[in-house]
Amino acid sequence: MNTNDTIKIQGLNLKSTDIEMIKSLIITNPSWHRTRLSKEICELWNSKRPNGSLKDMACRTMLLKHVKRI
Repeated sequence: MNTNDTIKIQGLNLKSTDIEMIKSLIITNPSWHRTRLSKEICELWNSKRPNGSLKDMACRTMLLKHVKRI
C-alpha cells in the first residue's frame, strides 16, 4: 500500500498511515484483544456516537474486515 492509497472498510476511508498506526498498536500492545484495540482506535480517531459513547463495535467490525482483506 502506497502512502497516498486509501481503502474503504466499514464506511471509513483508511489511509496507509491509519493502517500503520493500527499495526503499531498491535506490535506495541501484543496482549490487547480486538475489543481493547478497537476502544483505543476510537479514542485516537475520536470515533463516537452522538451520545458520546465510543463506536467500538463498528471499529471491531472494521478490524475483522481488514484482516479478511489481507
